Amino acid sequence: MLNIVVCDDEKGTCEELKEILRKHAYKNKIMYHIETFYTGTSLSNYLMTGHRADILFLDISLPGIDGINIGKIIRSTIGDEQTVIVYISSSKSYALELFQNRPFDFLIKPLKEEKIISLMGKIFRFLGKNTACLEFQNNGKLYRIPYGDILYLQSEKRKIRIVTVKGVKEYYGKLSETETKLPPDTFLKIHKSYLINPHFVESYSYEQITMVDGSVLNVSQTQRPSVRKKILENERKWKYGD
Repeated sequence: MLNIVVCDDEKGTCEELKEILRKHAYKNKIMYHIETFYTGTSLSNYLMTGHRADILFLDISLPGIDGINIGKIIRSTIGDEQTVIVYISSSKSYALELFQNRPFDFLIKPLKEEKIISLMGKIFRFLGKNTACLEFQNNGKLYRIPYGDILYLQSEKRKIRIVTVKGVKEYYGKLSETETKLPPDTFLKIHKSYLINPHFVESYSYEQITMVDGSVLNVSQTQRPSVRKKILENERKWKYGD
């Protein structure tokens, strides 16, 4: 069962969104548990006492603690990189502030049912990829790491370093061979030595990318145009809700 949290100070928006989600659950034979909050403070208390959302629909303008700071609590204070955050707002002027909270998408009010249904499909495809795993062997043991836990992969001499939300694993292999096993729309090649998960990008420049763990990775000259295009596509999606 997926735990979905809706937080918006407009009760009408919460009820509308819950009804759309209930219809989606019934049609697709999925079980949702939906929690509703009307202030950032009440949501913060819920999260800080150990509760977690699989999917969070989060209004930006909230009484008490706003949605941007709730995102910071989730990503930085709690260290939760798994919750899918979807921001809701009447404004389109928050894109750069939202980037560091790594939202999945952005909904503009008034909400449109077809947009939400389409978005849920994207989220389920994303969650499905995140539960699929990269498999490798090291010292005779088989390891399986969910794609959604991987920040980046690094080629270092004859070894592959896999940096994850839970630590680092290593095995002998070639990054080019590993790349063929990964879903192409989930990982991005920024250098012959690096494959990154764009979901975990903290900030970027044309020449370097900083990941959420503080790692600063160089972008090769040949990869810079494609990397810039991918990052801008993500920003555009968050800004305009496309």
